[in-house]
Amino acid sequence: MYQLKPAILKAYLNNGLACAVTGDTDEHLIGFVKADPVVMKNDGSFTSASDDPEGIFQQIVDGEVAIAAFEVGSRVVAPQYQNKGIGTKLKQMIAESVSLQYPGIPIFSVVAADNGPSIKSNQSAGWVEISEDKLKQETGGLGIFDDWTQPSIIFKYTPQISVDKNLMKEHSISHEKLGTCAVKLWTPESALIIHQTLEIHNWAPWLAASKTSLIGRSLIFPEGQLFIELPSGVIVASVSTNRIHWDGQVDHLPNWDTVAGEPTTYENTYKSDGNTLTLMSMNVHPSYQKFGLATALVHQTQEIGKTLGVEYIVGSFRPNEFGMFKAIHGPSDFGEYIKMTREDGTPRDAWIRSLKRSGMKQLKIDEQAMTVSGVTPEEFAELQANYHAKMWKQVADSTWECGEVGQWSIDRTTNLATYKESNVWGIIPGTLSYQKFNN
Repeated sequence: MYQLKPAILKAYLNNGLACAVTGDTDEHLIGFVKADPVVMKNDGSFTSASDDPEGIFQQIVDGEVAIAAFEVGSRVVAPQYQNKGIGTKLKQMIAESVSLQYPGIPIFSVVAADNGPSIKSNQSAGWVEISEDKLKQETGGLGIFDDWTQPSIIFKYTPQISVDKNLMKEHSISHEKLGTCAVKLWTPESALIIHQTLEIHNWAPWLAASKTSLIGRSLIFPEGQLFIELPSGVIVASVSTNRIHWDGQVDHLPNWDTVAGEPTTYENTYKSDGNTLTLMSMNVHPSYQKFGLATALVHQTQEIGKTLGVEYIVGSFRPNEFGMFKAIHGPSDFGEYIKMTREDGTPRDAWIRSLKRSGMKQLKIDEQAMTVSGVTPEEFAELQANYHAKMWKQVADSTWECGEVGQWSIDRTTNLATYKESNVWGIIPGTLSYQKFNN
């Protein structure tokens, strides 16, 4: 398998110019693909980031060079995982991501003329064969085949997105104060907006999905990703779902991390014929959290479930107020908190209470729903300093509360930090199978 230094691959990933797939349990590298920026220097010559990735990335940031094109190459999949479509999917994801981050800049790939399978793969994925002269026209003179001896073909990326036609029709909801709001399916472009305006503001930095992850979800399962848009065009809420197989046995429900997969684009867990629609995450802009938008998205998710004909609609739901509860009352048992009610008998936690009003039935606690591991002492210190610094509290020798649902623990043998949190599995109305579960 082609070797790439971990630090170099990390640099590409951090700049949104690579996608990687790792194993579910031991996080071994299954495959990766990267997009190399080809830049024009002040003297008119070209150079690729593959020659000096970190140096070129810094020059791009500093404005010292101009990006002429991106070459998608180094698509590598471990032998035991080949011929499963992983490489093709990775290539499509990185091309779609780069095209949105750098609109208008050509994205190309070079394939040996005798590599029939790769040529066929590019053609079926919508990549268009172009001449070197055409590429030169679009890039200001980039000569791919200069000093090139092997006969090869240049393919240029053109976006192609497939969406279930039954779900393409735009819906709307009427709100007394907000007016008529549109409910739309994500596109890779709107996924970037959702990341910037909702995701990074609603989630702790170690839990927020990356731009690549959200774009991937919009490509893997576009029918299951919704957002609400105000009449002014501003996106104020979003929901992400995945489609999986579940046998209906409560004890067999996995944790959130397993359903999301790695990477969390759902590419390794989504089943096109799955019998279960799973709510994975929801965002509502802080300024619009008292307008019932979360409930509206739950109802829209129910409609998706009906259209897809799934048997179950479930979710690993996060009791958002548990973190603040612990900050006020000290370390508390998650299971006991979930059972707490107000004087009127409804759940103490606002999100769980809202779901209950929508008919959600609790199934079981999702133990260790989310786990983030391998955080270095330097990274941990940075999180403590920059994310709600006043909320961090050491409650035991190796345990920290941070104002979130979960808590951090420090492995004193490695000094690495791990974050773990629990959620609550629940099922919501919308299918006939809902009736067989007791509340």
